[in-house]
Amino acid sequence: MQYDVAYALVWVTDGGEVANRNAAYALASCPACTTVAVAFQVVLVVGQRNVVVPQNLAVAGNAQCRDCTTTALALQLVATLRELPARMCRPRSPRRGPVSRGSTWPPRTWG
Repeated sequence: MQYDVAYALVWVTDGGEVANRNAAYALASCPACTTVAVAFQVVLVVGQRNVVVPQNLAVAGNAQCRDCTTTALALQLVATLRELPARMCRPRSPRRGPVSRGSTWPPRTWG
């Protein structure tokens, strides 16, 4: 069995479009195997935006394997905030997954 899980906390503070991409790829070429890929992304948008187009991509593929189970899942949560959180609400010790691209303070803009 092969499992791959990635998560990211992304802050968008620059006032531009919100078009963050989130992708999970599960590809298998083995006898009777299980492959799972999960990508979870939380996008926190500070302030008003006119364009919000989050993108999720999940690809699961088997190559010449009849007894394989291959699953991919990409999930994204986009939430808007009126302003940056108060200092007491800011993360104290950020936790990061294998491919985290955020979860630090002060917030950074990604994507």
